[in-house]
Amino acid sequence: MGDDAADHAAASPFPGYRIVKRLSAGGFGAVYLAERERDSHPVAIKVMLSRIAVDDNARRKFGKEIVLLKDLRHPHIVELLDFKAEGSAFYFVMEYCPGGSVARYMAEHGGTRPPATHA
Repeated sequence: MGDDAADHAAASPFPGYRIVKRLSAGGFGAVYLAERERDSHPVAIKVMLSRIAVDDNARRKFGKEIVLLKDLRHPHIVELLDFKAEGSAFYFVMEYCPGGSVARYMAEHGGTRPPATHA
């Protein structure tokens, strides 16, 4: 997937969602900013990279992350909104947090996050 939103508009690989842009990518997967088609609500989609999807251990880790997130409800935890695991395609849809990731925040603030910080 490219970074250009126009490239994604024609055929989203995530039914019900329009890709806006790629937010990040790592060794395990990528995260995209998307809009839910029914109401244009912004969401984040985390997708397992296709080269990783064939590895059973990676599938188990991704599945475990989905199981752990699907029932969590707390104002300080990103909510899991949807997930799919079909064939070699694995992804989940989460609330979009415009402030970015906790890892990035910590890196920008010396590797720590004071308990009273509400970023």
